[in-house]
Amino acid sequence: MKCFAWPKRMSGILWILFLSFALLWVRDMTVQAEEKAAGEASGGILQNGDFLEEKKPSEVESARPRGNTQGARQALVSALEQVEPSVSLLSYQITVDELKNIISDIINNNPKYFYYSNYKYTYYPSNQIVESVTFNYTENPASIRQKKSVYENTVGNILSTVESSWSDLEKALYVNDYLAANCKYDSTLQRYSAYNALVDKTAVCQGYALAYQELMNRLNIPCQVVSSKPLNHAWNLVKIAGSWYHVDVTWNDPLEDFLGRARHYYFMKSTNWFQTAETGMHIVNGQTQYVYSGNATDAAASSQTYDNYFWNDVDSAFGYYGGYWYANKGGVLYKYKFDNSGLTESAEYKRLNQSWPKWNSSGWWVGDFDGCVVYGSKLYYASPSAIQVLDLTDSSIPARAAYTPSADELSSGYIYGFHIDLDEMLYYGISKSPNETAVVYSKSLHIHSYGAWVVTKKAGCEESGERTQTCSGCGKKKVEVISAAGHKPGRAATCTKAQTCTVCKTVIKKAAGHKHKKTTTQAATFTKTGKRTVTCKDCGKVLESKKLAKIKCKKGQIYKTGNYKYKIISNKTNGKGTVSFAGLAKNVKKVQVYDTVKIHGSKFKIVKVEDYALKNKSAVTSVTIGKNVTSIGKESFSGAKKLKTITIKSTKITKVGAKAFKNIHSKAKIKVPKSRLKKYKALMKNKGQKKTVKIC
Repeated sequence: MKCFAWPKRMSGILWILFLSFALLWVRDMTVQAEEKAAGEASGGILQNGDFLEEKKPSEVESARPRGNTQGARQALVSALEQVEPSVSLLSYQITVDELKNIISDIINNNPKYFYYSNYKYTYYPSNQIVESVTFNYTENPASIRQKKSVYENTVGNILSTVESSWSDLEKALYVNDYLAANCKYDSTLQRYSAYNALVDKTAVCQGYALAYQELMNRLNIPCQVVSSKPLNHAWNLVKIAGSWYHVDVTWNDPLEDFLGRARHYYFMKSTNWFQTAETGMHIVNGQTQYVYSGNATDAAASSQTYDNYFWNDVDSAFGYYGGYWYANKGGVLYKYKFDNSGLTESAEYKRLNQSWPKWNSSGWWVGDFDGCVVYGSKLYYASPSAIQVLDLTDSSIPARAAYTPSADELSSGYIYGFHIDLDEMLYYGISKSPNETAVVYSKSLHIHSYGAWVVTKKAGCEESGERTQTCSGCGKKKVEVISAAGHKPGRAATCTKAQTCTVCKTVIKKAAGHKHKKTTTQAATFTKTGKRTVTCKDCGKVLESKKLAKIKCKKGQIYKTGNYKYKIISNKTNGKGTVSFAGLAKNVKKVQVYDTVKIHGSKFKIVKVEDYALKNKSAVTSVTIGKNVTSIGKESFSGAKKLKTITIKSTKITKVGAKAFKNIHSKAKIKVPKSRLKKYKALMKNKGQKKTVKIC
């Protein structure tokens, strides 16, 4: 028999293929063991002094199944809420670009995270999957929590002055006027956050826009921030009655400012109006490049309802009392009524007919310096030397001086601008002309006498509550936020039971599920059924139990047991069945044909060596044949050329098949029982073996 050899050309090809597979294997191993890389946050965060950036999905993101961005968002929000330093994101399988988009969206649409600074992240370069994020904050957690409380109290007090009966348009107007009157543009250009605008009361455009967005969001009015790098500016887009409008509170509070001034020229305008140089002026050298914090576009603000509205000429804040809005327009006090079309000019309430004389000179300054502030049922306005007040409950009562500055103060000029804050603190500016920076003085118009705190909304585990104090003199309410208590965890989560809060029963950690399973099998036999059981490794619960049917013992069927194969002759399973030795299940050198064998739980006598049982099994060197064998099949050992020893223990053999010993080793010995030597020599004569093979 000739040995088979690969042609030389074929060997080279196979070697190349082998190297290719090896390289692929090495590459896969490299990917599996790949080191993580680190990255840092880029720009685009408004409260850091940046401007919004367009979101562009990467090739990696667009070419793969989308990760669990919603789950990642929830994990990031939870970390920011709790001022946690880091959060693991690997289980959400989001890419670096998805991470950047999510965090930009969270921070630029949630001004309450004013304490966020930036972040770092670790990721896997091969697929861009993010492993974890580490946040950097502006201060330590204790200081942040204190500032959060101040921030929430400030927001709560502002919103407590908003009437629930107002329309969304009225609320949007009130918030514009509140910020314009209470916040001052930061000339140092260092304050960008909603905290700066609402608490510090000074900020640049990003701070104004974020503060407006915060208050609109709390009033459930859709609001986005808009920014433009060519303009180096940011403002808002607000949705009223199904239409979007631009609102620029910063430009409604110009640098040429007086205390209490609130313009409306950039309130509720269309994109077309904003992008027209002659009107909105939100365009530089023909460039706009508006970027929105939400999913809006330039086309969203198409309504021109308020582009040329009457309030374009109103230069002081609107004030509300008794179902009417009051404002100063050109030195005349008007009262307005809201209807479905907006605010309509209802009536002229009072013509002020005031003039501001030039200091130590003849003539008069041209301009509206009266102002207008409604506080409770009173309307305040300025004269050159006093703050006047009108009683809105009775229009027949003439104006009176609510406060007159001291003679020393008035010796240096006239009143140019005033404002009354939520605590009825009067601020007024005095200067010799409207072109000079005024010296600001303050005076309490009313000393509040607050009673005990009353809880108006209980704090929950997750949701903050509120408590209020009421002034016994004027009825003003002071609102304070009660921090959420936080969950009190119950028993740890198990495979089947979630961990819940002992107070509110909210699920803190979901049931893990049976993640680690173990399968045990009790094999079926010819006489007994089996069983397959699946259990949870963690809790021991039986998850599945299946009965395995008895194995049917069939005549002629070959079964493997240990190293050998057996063929059923008699399928009796009570110990009286018989089989033949049918060959090898595994390659072995020394073959043992036993007296009996156990197959699937039943004992069988081995009574025959099957035809061709070890044919061409060149590795076999010896065979021992048990006592119950009665016949050896044809060519049963043919071609087992290393077979040198055949030991026969059986005295029952009556048949040996043709060529049973053909091409076994030329010096092989067939050892037989002495009592059967003569008979076996005759029986095994001429069965293919060479003459040098001895039967002894």
